[in-house]
Amino acid sequence: MNPNYKPPYIKRSKSGKTPRALAKIRAWKSFSRWVRLRDAIKTTGTKEWVLCCTCGKKLRAFGAKNMGEECADAGHCPYIEGRADNVLFIEKGVHAQCTHCNQYHGGKPTEYYNFMMVNYNAVEIEEIRKQRYVQVKYYESDFQEIHLKYKKKYKELQEKLAQLESEE
Repeated sequence: MNPNYKPPYIKRSKSGKTPRALAKIRAWKSFSRWVRLRDAIKTTGTKEWVLCCTCGKKLRAFGAKNMGEECADAGHCPYIEGRADNVLFIEKGVHAQCTHCNQYHGGKPTEYYNFMMVNYNAVEIEEIRKQRYVQVKYYESDFQEIHLKYKKKYKELQEKLAQLESEE
């Protein structure tokens, strides 16, 4: 079979991605934004800055990475390998990390585990670990729902932060 063969019944975008793949990207972007805002509020009390969960480095929660300043990644627990659908959107398993820790040091498993032990109990951590063995298959509509869910949660966090800032 020709490796470049694409079934005619799957409509693809100009980039060659299927609608499901594009929906997954949108869902991840919404989830990642929410994670970084959640952790920014929790660690610095602002929406601009966040602390890396593994090294404690202060960095921008948002921004273009090519603008000279590093901004946070939404890093997964390193002991839950991969970005498969079953672990991609686990809220307690994804936290703000600097690119250095997340991408160049494999998530720093020891430091990430220590962070998890401080913030969650052993039962919660074990439940997160078990998720990697659960079979999950998301469809395009599921990713669209996830996108809308985290878009809404992001707006709610922004409103909550605005209320806190107006009370001060």
